[in-house]
Amino acid sequence: MRLSGPFLKPKDGLVLGLVFGSTCAVLVLSAHQTGAGSVVDARAAPAILSGILGGPVAGLVAALVGGLARYYVGGPFAVGGSLSIGAYALAGFFLGRLFKLNMLDDSLAAMPKVILIAIICTVLITPAFFVDQPFDVAFPAFKTVFPILVLQNIFGTALLGGTLLLLFRSIQNRKRLLHAIEALPEAFVIYDADDRLVICNKRYREVYGNSAASMQQGMKFETILRFGLANGQYLDGIGREEEWLAERLERHRNPTGPVEQSLPNNEFVQVHEVRTDDGETVGFRTNITLLKRQQQRLEHQAASLREKAEELSLAKQQSDIASRTDELTGLGNRRGLNRKLVEFADRLTPDKELCVLLIDLDHFNAINDLFGHVGGDHVLNNVARILEQSAPPDAYVARSGSDEFIIAMLREKDDGVAAQTAQAIIDACDKPFVYEGKELRYGASIGITITQNPGCTSLIENADIALRSAKRSGRRQYRLFSQELRSEAEHKKWMVDELSKAIAEGAILPHFQPQVSSANYGLVGVEALARWHHPTKGWIPPDVFIPLAEEFGLLARIERIIARDSIMMVQRLKADGIDIPKLSINVSVRAFETTAALGTLEELKPWPCRIAFELLETVDYTYDYKQLGPLIQKIRAGGVEIELDDFGSGHASLTTLLNLRPDRIKLDRMLVASLDSHDIGVNPLVRSITEMCLRLKIPMTAEGVEKENQALALAALGCDAFQGFIFAPALPEQDLRDWITNMKTNGLSIR
Repeated sequence: MRLSGPFLKPKDGLVLGLVFGSTCAVLVLSAHQTGAGSVVDARAAPAILSGILGGPVAGLVAALVGGLARYYVGGPFAVGGSLSIGAYALAGFFLGRLFKLNMLDDSLAAMPKVILIAIICTVLITPAFFVDQPFDVAFPAFKTVFPILVLQNIFGTALLGGTLLLLFRSIQNRKRLLHAIEALPEAFVIYDADDRLVICNKRYREVYGNSAASMQQGMKFETILRFGLANGQYLDGIGREEEWLAERLERHRNPTGPVEQSLPNNEFVQVHEVRTDDGETVGFRTNITLLKRQQQRLEHQAASLREKAEELSLAKQQSDIASRTDELTGLGNRRGLNRKLVEFADRLTPDKELCVLLIDLDHFNAINDLFGHVGGDHVLNNVARILEQSAPPDAYVARSGSDEFIIAMLREKDDGVAAQTAQAIIDACDKPFVYEGKELRYGASIGITITQNPGCTSLIENADIALRSAKRSGRRQYRLFSQELRSEAEHKKWMVDELSKAIAEGAILPHFQPQVSSANYGLVGVEALARWHHPTKGWIPPDVFIPLAEEFGLLARIERIIARDSIMMVQRLKADGIDIPKLSINVSVRAFETTAALGTLEELKPWPCRIAFELLETVDYTYDYKQLGPLIQKIRAGGVEIELDDFGSGHASLTTLLNLRPDRIKLDRMLVASLDSHDIGVNPLVRSITEMCLRLKIPMTAEGVEKENQALALAALGCDAFQGFIFAPALPEQDLRDWITNMKTNGLSIR
């Protein structure tokens, strides 16, 4: 590194000038005997070196001190010598400028300059041995002091040689220092107290490649920064140059610790700066690019892992939400409900109650069958919105089954909100729902259970018990769970279990009630009726176990048994010469829809007699005919007659008869019982029904005929067949054989 111009600061030059000036004074005082007038003098050597090393300031100071001292010793005659010292100082300065020599010269090329200056200085000093010789005449004493003058020149020469040796060693030390600085793996720089560049190594220039052109010795730090900003050196400063510059200069003047710096080409350095006692700034730049990139990779990996963790967490949350949400309606599902019930149970206090409403839709299966699952899904979504609007804000609404919903809520004790919510739901579901321009009608039955026991595990079961009670009571209403209902349910459960066992063990048997002609009381057919004999309870009435069988899905199995065993019985009677004109089999609409009995009949063809299915008239055939009509036609096409049972007790209407067109109707026993009065005209309904059937040419069978006057009245109204205890009760096979044999032998006796 070369520093052009005077290499010492002014204060250093003054100190050097004083040192060499003092040397001049010592030399002058030590040789005052020589007198004055010597033109060339070895005492000029310090002034020459001052000029070379210290610049004009130090050289002139040395000349002034040495010249004044010479003048003081030699008087006016020493003026020439004094001026010569000044001339020597100026000569030294010009020599230094000529050879651009300074102590920080870092090249071996400086050695020839040093040697040349030494020779010149010696040439300037040596003439003193010769130039002073002519003065022997003027100054005889000169010969006396000549040896001293020689010693004086020798001393001056030694002084110059020592100085040159010191200069040489300084150059070597400077060279070693510069080599050491260049050998540093890190960037190194020094700025003086005025923030001017003193020295920097090659690595420093490489680090700040865009600023390297401005890195000249003596250049201000701010100027270098501005040059770098203009050339894109400092990425952090783009767009905020002045603000960045102020911050950087402040850190430079008051360094507090290492600072990271971002450079072009994705390079990073760590800036270390130290302020010395004399105000200079020593700085290192450590390349941390690899570390930074590794850190960035780790941060990227960490961010990626966090992102994946967040995605997994979000996916888990979404999966958890999805696992607790009904896909169709967006309500909660059974899993979400169970979790919510646990939460509610944890929040129970003595003044709060946990309420559960179990909602089941009425006639939903008919909607599904008529309009398909799409129509059914629309209804379910409509119900879901009704429940959300009807339930309190803090309630949890869930869909727990096909057409079953649950509302759970935590309420103040005895506030009646559960019952109010249930009634609001029932009222809303009673309103027709329009789908594809058609009104769909359905209802809702609700079971409610309320508890203050946080450990209760049978909430849903209790609500279901209350719901079944509501359905048995006529649907479209709610019931509140009670222990009485549970006792009934437990008894019913026992009955259902026993009934299932009876079906499996063949304990369900057909009994047969004869049907006779109103004209001659001759046998026109039998109705097969299911009977259950329990090993400990005895005969259990059909009106007890048939509703249970229908409610719990056992009725189709019973009807298959009755259909099979009845036909086989008729076949046995026929084989024994006893003909049964017609066999009527009771078939529920639910079993009828599944054609369970029909399948059994197909397996037993050819039939030994005419077969008729008796359908309960309590079904709304007007409402259900679209789904039942095609099936009824199919049954008829297979040779089975259709009879409408219990006519007049349910939804009997002219529309029913017109749509269904049964092969026969059976008057309900309650209508028959009304004919017990002396005047049959007291019941115009019976007369209207019989007249309607006669006009439609639909035959009639009267059920529950108990008295002869009833039979006479019904015969007069046009009823052509009777069935009742007055003729015979339901009989097992052997009793039926005996009854038919006796009737053929003795005729029918009315009881």
